[in-house]
Amino acid sequence: MTVRTAIMTPIAWALAQSLGLPNRSKGSALIILTTVEMAVLPGLAFLYGSLDGPVVAAAFAAKHLPLSWIGYAQVMTLPTLLLCGLILITNPWVLRPEKPLSASADFARKGLESLGPFTRPELVTAIVVVVSITLWATDRYHHLPSFLISMLAAAGIRLRWDRER
Repeated sequence: MTVRTAIMTPIAWALAQSLGLPNRSKGSALIILTTVEMAVLPGLAFLYGSLDGPVVAAAFAAKHLPLSWIGYAQVMTLPTLLLCGLILITNPWVLRPEKPLSASADFARKGLESLGPFTRPELVTAIVVVVSITLWATDRYHHLPSFLISMLAAAGIRLRWDRER
């Protein structure tokens, strides 16, 4: 939850600023608060997707009750989806912006063009991230510890960064 929030909040803040919203406006609050809520709440549907999951797993283990990832998801998915839908409906109603939020059809395209072309260091970083995620997701097959994968990824990115300087 914390990582998702830490990643998404600066993106939401940059979006609010690029739309020209005042810092303490309802429109800015709508974007930021909805982003934080939607970074946290969908994780409730997964056993270890939120802080509640380990508590529930420990409570089941203390009572010697079986608890599977699928069983947890079967029980939690519908209420989580309903809660997320309620937030997406309620937030714009409660935090109605002072003026309608609007962006031109080419808003995203212009933003991407302003970043310039995809560079070699960005490509290397993207490859390292994709390979790392793949290795983390397939650890049951290769049994490499996650910290080793992380350290190799960090070393790879650092090596690439040092070469660019």
